[in-house]
Amino acid sequence: MKIAKERIIYDNYDLSEIYPDDVLKEEAIECEWVDEDEEITDDMLWNWRYDASERDWDDAKYELTKFFKNKEVAFIGEVGRWDGIYKAKAIGEFFDLFYKAITDCDYIKLYDENGHFYLTCTHHDGTCHFEIKEVIKDKGYMRLPRFMEKVWGCEPREYEESNKELLTRKLNNQARSFYS
Repeated sequence: MKIAKERIIYDNYDLSEIYPDDVLKEEAIECEWVDEDEEITDDMLWNWRYDASERDWDDAKYELTKFFKNKEVAFIGEVGRWDGIYKAKAIGEFFDLFYKAITDCDYIKLYDENGHFYLTCTHHDGTCHFEIKEVIKDKGYMRLPRFMEKVWGCEPREYEESNKELLTRKLNNQARSFYS
């Protein structure tokens, strides 16, 4: 069985997986941050991870700003809180809604699946999950943003063979409360 491929726009859930030690070490030597024989400490690696994540966020934010300029969007989903999971829906400007959605969140993932645009974010009480759609006011409907297709030229639809890891990832992309 094939499932829609998750195409990452930005993700900071597992920085050690996203920016592995060996890749960071190669980059550090190539960019002359350290000498080839210099000891690379865990602190150095984590600082480089945070810097790389910040650069990736700056790049994503730049593309998101251009893409959603003068567009109204809807955030539709669920919010995981200390007292349960609640339905949520809001319409407005992308970054106004985005920053409200990620309030108190340490972990953020923005991704596209075949034109559907999703935000999953986690804070100390739970995880929130939203689908983000463009609002077409004059026609009275919403449509898929198709961000990866329009911004980075990805295929409109991409699939991958399902396996335990991918199905677990899908399950993790849901709102949940850490207390209920």
